[in-house]
Formats: sequence, C-alpha cells, structure tokens
Amino acid sequence: MTTLDFLGNSTPAVLFLAAPGPASSFGPDSELRGITIRAQNGSGVELGADGELSPTLADLRITAAYDGVWYSHSSSDAGSSSPTFERVRISNCFNGFLF
Repeated sequence: MTTLDFLGNSTPAVLFLAAPGPASSFGPDSELRGITIRAQNGSGVELGADGELSPTLADLRITAAYDGVWYSHSSSDAGSSSPTFERVRISNCFNGFLF
C-alpha cells in the first residue's frame, strides 16, 4: 500500500473541490483507493462541494491527522453530492469525520 506523509499546515493532504458546472466535478468514477494518509497538521481528505461531488474513497487508512475526513456542501443548489466510503479506516485523529 502507498503511504502519503503530508506535513502541510492546516491544509488537506488530498482535496476534492467541486465548483458549479461539469468542468470541476467528481462523479462516482473518481476514486481514491489503496493509500495510507498521515497529515499531522491538517485533514487527511477534504471534500468541498459547490458542484457534483460523488467520489469513491476505498481501502484507505487515514491516521495521525487533525481531521480524518472533512466534508462541506456549501449550498442547497450546489448539485449532487453522495461520496461513497468503502473500507475507510480512521485512527489517531482529533476528528474522525467532520461535516
């Protein structure tokens, strides 16, 4: 398994940011799979939605992060958002999931 050690300051190791319109969207065919993420000063994975945000996160281990997964959907008309989590293990984080 691949390991990502991220030392950023208050920033995510992996960011999915969907803006309105098809140019910046993440449908179910967008995947993050088979990786261990350590992000001691920020989020392991951040999901920010103003557009379609439905990626698949599978076989992940997120550890030693401030937030394991941080998710924000900014408005009711921002589009479809339904991320899928399969076998995501979060440990040793200040917040596991922050919605």
